[in-house]
Order: sequence, then C-alpha cells, then structure tokens
Amino acid sequence: MFAQLTTHLILSIPLYHLSPTLKFINIFPYQEHYFVLKPQSLLNQLKPNSTDILCASIIDKYLN
Repeated sequence: MFAQLTTHLILSIPLYHLSPTLKFINIFPYQEHYFVLKPQSLLNQLKPNSTDILCASIIDKYLN
C-alpha cells in the first residue's frame, strides 16, 4: 500500500477525481419543456422582429 501511495505522491497523480458538475436533462415531451430566455443584454442586441429569444437547451445542442 505504501508503494502505491508513494508513487502517487512523487508523480503528483491524484488518488481520486471528483466531478462536481451536474447536468439536469429534461426528458418530458418537448411541448412540456420549460424554456429560458436569453439575458437582457443579448436581447437588446437582436433586431426588433427577431424570434431568437430562447437559450439553446442541451437537447437543442444535440439535435443540431
């Protein structure tokens, strides 16, 4: 056990890796999804007749 620990310490290899990110993927039918509007700063930059006001969801990302 001490040989493995020593090797990890000398080579600066972590003994474990944590992944703190968590993604929520809404699996309800698309018609029942909640959508998020783009921030006001981005909405101000759009043309007045633009309909591109929603943030892309993770599902949109993979559909495209």
